[in-house]
Amino acid sequence: MVYINIDGNDQNNVIPVSLNDTRNYQLSGYAGNDKLVGGAGHDKLLGGKGNDTMFGSGGNDIMIGFGGTGDRVPDAEFDQMTGGQGGDLFDLRDAIGAPGYVGGGDTLNPSQSSGFAVITDFKPSEGDRIQLAEFPAHYALRSVEWGQEFGNADNATTEDVALVYIGREQDQNDVVAVLQDVSTQFAKNPAGFLNNPDVFVFDPKYVHPQPGVIPLPPHSGHPGLQPNPGLPNVGQPGPQPNPGLPNPGLPPIEPPNLITGTRRADRLQGTERNDIILGLAQKDRLTGNGGNDSLIGGASKDLLSGGLGADRFLYANAKDGGDRIQDFSRQDGDRLAFTSGNFGRLNVGDLSADAFVVGKAAKDSGDRFIYNQRSGKLFYDADGTGSRGQVEIATLGNKPTLAASDILIVASPF
Repeated sequence: MVYINIDGNDQNNVIPVSLNDTRNYQLSGYAGNDKLVGGAGHDKLLGGKGNDTMFGSGGNDIMIGFGGTGDRVPDAEFDQMTGGQGGDLFDLRDAIGAPGYVGGGDTLNPSQSSGFAVITDFKPSEGDRIQLAEFPAHYALRSVEWGQEFGNADNATTEDVALVYIGREQDQNDVVAVLQDVSTQFAKNPAGFLNNPDVFVFDPKYVHPQPGVIPLPPHSGHPGLQPNPGLPNVGQPGPQPNPGLPNPGLPPIEPPNLITGTRRADRLQGTERNDIILGLAQKDRLTGNGGNDSLIGGASKDLLSGGLGADRFLYANAKDGGDRIQDFSRQDGDRLAFTSGNFGRLNVGDLSADAFVVGKAAKDSGDRFIYNQRSGKLFYDADGTGSRGQVEIATLGNKPTLAASDILIVASPF
């Protein structure tokens, strides 16, 4: 396959592709804690070293999170992978094809994890596969029983399952990945799943299906760490055009302007262009100004203002709620967007009217978003009228009329 290459550098990079772009990209984060977002094509995402977040979006994507070589990596990585639509391949080997995420020590905690990957939407029924090194007998599948919940609460049919490397002598205990919200059958029948080539792949010459394009050659490892001076560091607006980007014969798609905060409380101002504004941690103030902007406050209670244009206020996790949105406007085309993987695996697209209710609380088990127009507060409820309580997502300061059509479920927050 011919890829359009976009390379990061050794800083913390955010590299998004338009969700409507059907071309095939290879996004390389290299070192640093990167965010890589594929488009509608069949993309290849290489996280490199550091704690990376990857979204495949559409197409049959290949995602390689681990950037080191076995236990010679001094710092344990924590990578989060969301394949999105299509049949995706999650390659959990290291750069030389040996077992990845081993030897660095594991910490399993949703707020401070290290030493493994989390796959948020592993669905073998849709063509997803995990590629591993060595042999099925060198791995185990175990229920995550340490009290950590990486997705929804465990129930009778789904739970978080740890993929554990036990080695040739079966005397090791390295968590390689947590499979979020998968069938409880994974832990009940580990040998059956590990020996199923439609779920786990151990053939080093395996070629992931890419319909309509030239097949990929066998995985040959991570590219060399060549920094790209054209990509901005975190905290700077960007990106600038990459002069090394090959022309695929199609008109270029101008990327949105990226403005990223720090771990402190930031005041971030957008431009007159289309911006992606990332607040990250602490209580940030994000202002889109002109253009069709995407505002992501992140952790803590943030103050968000879209300004002119059709803006999106995006949430990747219910725990990122508590924000105040100053100027939500249906007339301008503003929308509230939530990632499917962390919001009950709702179908991507417009929220179903059956999952939205106006009032103070859910009225049936299917209600997921509750809007109290009198207070302007929007809540998320994982089980409607069940035992789990609703979580405040945001307060809409101007208390607008709101409907299900104002809420969008997306595969990734970009």
